[in-house]
Amino acid sequence: MKIQYLTWLHEKTGKHEDLIKLPNHIKNIENLMDYLEENKPECATVFKKRNIIYTAVNNEIKPPQFTINDEDQISFFSAIVGG
Repeated sequence: MKIQYLTWLHEKTGKHEDLIKLPNHIKNIENLMDYLEENKPECATVFKKRNIIYTAVNNEIKPPQFTINDEDQISFFSAIVGG
């Protein structure tokens, strides 16, 4: 699975993307966030702010309960505010 960290998330994680093999117990976006928070130290603080993080699955915004699989591309990002 390809995971992209966009907007301020790449600054906090120190990376633009990850490639992982999706563990069998991960069924949805929320499970993936839990997994990343627990297993990747660079993600621990990022996913504590879930209420301001959006997720796109294959370039379409989806809710946390959306079912995912190992073939999906996941992008995490926050709202962008401009002036």
